[in-house]
Order: sequence, then structure tokens, then C-alpha cells
Amino acid sequence: MASYDEDDAGRRKTLETEIKSWLPANAVVEITSSGGWESSQGDLHVEGTISSADYATTMGKRLLVPATVFQRSKGNPFKSNRRSYPIYFGYSYQIQDMVTLALPEGFRVESVPESRPEVYSDAFRYQNSATRILEGLQMKRSMMVDGFIFDKGTYPAIKHFYESVLGGDSEQAVLQRTELAK
Repeated sequence: MASYDEDDAGRRKTLETEIKSWLPANAVVEITSSGGWESSQGDLHVEGTISSADYATTMGKRLLVPATVFQRSKGNPFKSNRRSYPIYFGYSYQIQDMVTLALPEGFRVESVPESRPEVYSDAFRYQNSATRILEGLQMKRSMMVDGFIFDKGTYPAIKHFYESVLGGDSEQAVLQRTELAK
């Protein structure tokens, strides 16, 4: 991402471009506010709206909606069964997403993915949930990698962690067309 010395318009454009890269090609991203630019130690907080015609999959009278908005295009970086060298991450990081999905007119939430237990170890943590709310659907995702160099002996645990993340990120909620919307 760009530097801290950009003005508000530059920061907004940088964020919109970055977020758009995580979404389907036709997505429209509009940032309404952001904060936390003053320090590299705190969190970067961003609020805005996203719209995309390709976000959900139509199945008859239902829409299948990914329970994770921003991680759809990412795969498992650890596919091999064996590892010869230590595992290196560029830096420790934590990602926390909280997204409220406003339902399309004429739809209601039919089902949400079953809650999964939190996946964690000393250095890795993942949790993903989708909940029905009055306005529609609230999706929360939290992922943490606390370390940057791991011995190759930890590879099976790290591989398993990323497989669990991929499984949780591929869950879907189901929206159903209401009778009034026919």
C-alpha cells in the first residue's frame, strides 16, 4: 500500500484499489471513512460500501453467498505434503473483518454456515462466523499469524491450519427468494 504521507483523497483511492483487488472484477468499492494512518502500531480501520453483481451464485430461488467477503480468491499456500526448509512469513499479522450484508430486496436468510470451533495454536488463530441479523447477515472473520520464521518440523501443523482456514472461508450462507418477490 502507499505511504502515510498521502492526503485523504489519495488514501481513499489507495484503499479502494487494494480492496477491489480482493473482489470480483465488476465490484464497486466506495470508502466512506478510514482511520489509524497516524501510527504503524495501531489498527487501520476502514468503513465503506461494496456492491457486486457476481458476489453470489444463483441456484433457482436461492442465492449462495460466501460467508467470507475478502478472502475468496486466496488458496492454500501450503499444498505439498513435505517441507525441506523453514517456513518464512514476511511479518506477523492479524486480520479482522466484520461485514454486514444488506439482503437484496425480496430475499431472506434461509441458512448460515454451522459454527466451527476456533482454530488456534501458539502462533496461529482463525475464526469465522456468519449470523442472521435484522438487516440481513453479519459475517466476522479473524486470522492471526504471530511469528515469521517457523522450523520445518512445524510444517504439518501449519499446513493443517491453512487447510482449516480454506475450509472455513469456503462456507456459504443461503438466501431464499420470498413469495412477495415473485
